[in-house]
Amino acid sequence: MGGDGISRVAEAWATGWSIVLMAGYLAELTPWGWMKALRDRGVLKGMLLWTGAAVLGFALAGAREQGAMLAAWAIVCASVKLLCDSLVATE
Repeated sequence: MGGDGISRVAEAWATGWSIVLMAGYLAELTPWGWMKALRDRGVLKGMLLWTGAAVLGFALAGAREQGAMLAAWAIVCASVKLLCDSLVATE
């Protein structure tokens, strides 16, 4: 797989997980209450675990730039989620 293909995989990975995490927060506005389960801390831990495995795979494949992009994205998403959860819990 060329560098362009690896970049597309990394972008699709980040987009897919962003949609999953965002759907958990948008569940408040929809009649589908079961989607609130996507806000669970276990989903975040799963995302971090699988993203870590993907980053390792990219690093082993020599795609360090894509791995760094995914790692930075995961750190930002996890930080924002934890910040939002702590702000909601204090209200």
